[in-house]
Amino acid sequence: MKKINIVFLSLLLLASCAKIVAPVGGPRDTTPPVVVKETPLNGSTKFDSKSIKITFNEYVTLNNPIENIIFSPPLNNPATYTLQGKSVVIKWKDTLLTNNTYSIIFADAFKDFTEGNIMPLHQYSFSTGKTIDTLSLKGKISNAITTLPEKGIFVFLYDQNQDSLPLLVRPTYLTKSKTDGSFLFQNVKAGSYKIFALKDINGTLIFDLPNEGIAFMDQLVIPDTLTEYPLSFFIEADKVQQLLNPINPQKGHYRIPLKKPCSSSKSLKTTFLYPQNMEYYLDLNESKDTLTYYFYQDFEDSVVVQIALPEWNIKDTLTLSPHKSTIKTGRNRNQPDPKLGITASNAGELYKKVALNFSFPIKPNSNIETIIIKEGKTTNDTLLERFSLNGPFLKTFVIPYTFEPKVSYTLLFKDSLFYGHNGATNDTLMVTFTTKTERDYGSLSMLYTIPEGTTNYVFTLLDGSNRVVQENTLGKTETILYEHLAPGNYKIKVIYDYNGNGKWDTGNYINNQQPEKIIFFDKPISIRGFWDLEETFEIK
Repeated sequence: MKKINIVFLSLLLLASCAKIVAPVGGPRDTTPPVVVKETPLNGSTKFDSKSIKITFNEYVTLNNPIENIIFSPPLNNPATYTLQGKSVVIKWKDTLLTNNTYSIIFADAFKDFTEGNIMPLHQYSFSTGKTIDTLSLKGKISNAITTLPEKGIFVFLYDQNQDSLPLLVRPTYLTKSKTDGSFLFQNVKAGSYKIFALKDINGTLIFDLPNEGIAFMDQLVIPDTLTEYPLSFFIEADKVQQLLNPINPQKGHYRIPLKKPCSSSKSLKTTFLYPQNMEYYLDLNESKDTLTYYFYQDFEDSVVVQIALPEWNIKDTLTLSPHKSTIKTGRNRNQPDPKLGITASNAGELYKKVALNFSFPIKPNSNIETIIIKEGKTTNDTLLERFSLNGPFLKTFVIPYTFEPKVSYTLLFKDSLFYGHNGATNDTLMVTFTTKTERDYGSLSMLYTIPEGTTNYVFTLLDGSNRVVQENTLGKTETILYEHLAPGNYKIKVIYDYNGNGKWDTGNYINNQQPEKIIFFDKPISIRGFWDLEETFEIK
């Protein structure tokens, strides 16, 4: 009995002790892995190994090593990566170049096992000769259109000066741009180099796809610690235009995607080969890469249409098949036509007319009736207005009515007031708003100072959503007044229009053509109501 009691008391004592002990824990680990040993040593000369071993202060995992571990000069065959405890072993089969300095760049390649903290940029260098090259070269890549930094772009150096090199051979040295667009070459041999940047889609380290983004410089670059070389990143223009297969989402409605955008719907010509007389409405989307045809009449046989795009010097013939309704079982065997959708724009604006926007074109009616309820401080008038619709088809209807400032209105459009090209009608639409006053708008007066005898410049005022507010092309110093601006933040983009065509043009490597330069006004533009802002933009 005494023995049992002693055991029981001992267990009880242990339990009571466990209750008062605080749980083990601490702050979350936010420290990335640290390299503690490298074999052979970083900076070794007369290097003759085919592997290296890197040991860390903690267990690590690999983070996409094929993308984030860069050999410069590049290997012909990919290396292999193996985890061994707290170490990573890197092996390769290639025979290394003699008397050459190699750099292995680890960019976000390792992260710790527990919290996933990524080790910052690390470089391991060695030489197969007696000395290591020590020169460096730096620069920065920015997007030619947005001017924002481009990260994760390969940058190449070639020790020869031939334009065909990026198209045919792998580079002498390579690195990758960081988040801020900056890039750095280290352990470079003295000399002059051709520099080329590539967003390598297929992993060949060669510019061999038309949609791969690139950047280059017209002159050779020389490694030094002071000069920063800027690169403007762009995608070359696709020279081949093509009409893609038509899409028929509903009756009388055909979308035809384009491989490349066209300038406007007026720049193309539509000819119906069979039947020859077809009434239609043609719409070009905002990105100008899709044609949409709306047909007034239904057709049971296929329609053959020829579409010519003179700006691309192409002409194509397409067959539009009749729409196939989805067959259902039960009472309603065919899908009903969709309702005609309507939205109102510019409601409440003082200097813009209220407009109705339809989901697809409407048939013109001789007159439509709209109920307008005006609610002022002392009046409450209900008006019945009749407006005429001009056709043959409309997707937008501007209401020809002058709304008074600072007055509340309700517009009522009855159901089945408008008829779509396919017979569908609208539901009742009610639009309520209060018209703004002139105190709700501001203005901007911008003096553009332009050097004489240079080139034309396209100035574009953009709102907070990057929508174009106003565009002007200038060739001399001039003041532009932007009136009736809604309060908010704006910015001004400038295109150096070297060829004078009024738009931005991309570059071309073979033609040694850089993309047209774009800059932005470097000060914030904040518009307030009933406030006039004056600024000066000097083009240097």
